[in-house]
Amino acid sequence: MIGRRAAEQVWQCSQAAVNDLRTRTNRLGIDARLQSRPSLYLAGNVLNAAGLRREVRARQRLGLPSELLERRALRRHFDIDRAAAILSHGNAEADPVALAKGFLTHALRRGALFYGPHEVTDLHAARTGITLCTRGGPEVHAR
Repeated sequence: MIGRRAAEQVWQCSQAAVNDLRTRTNRLGIDARLQSRPSLYLAGNVLNAAGLRREVRARQRLGLPSELLERRALRRHFDIDRAAAILSHGNAEADPVALAKGFLTHALRRGALFYGPHEVTDLHAARTGITLCTRGGPEVHAR
């Protein structure tokens, strides 16, 4: 739907983000029960089995660890009755509250300021950082 190059960038950025999250979480010693998990993308209305077949080939060309599961394998391994699915490896799951708390605690120890509760109404991104505008409160600038 977004084109080959854009899709490839999204997949690569997503993989890099998960790897970076894993690395930073471990480096900071955040106990959020972060662990590697595969994910399953099922055939449906947007991508049928043929569409998933094309997508998994494109992912594999980029070196992303994924495989196509046809109906029989999907039923045998997951007890799911769909035409096909993409099984992707290298994803992660964590306790989101513990993860957020760990990163927030680390940032506060390094001198970050915490503003809340405020409703963010707009944001402006630039090469030098980002500015969050809040309703009736401060503008928050970050590098």
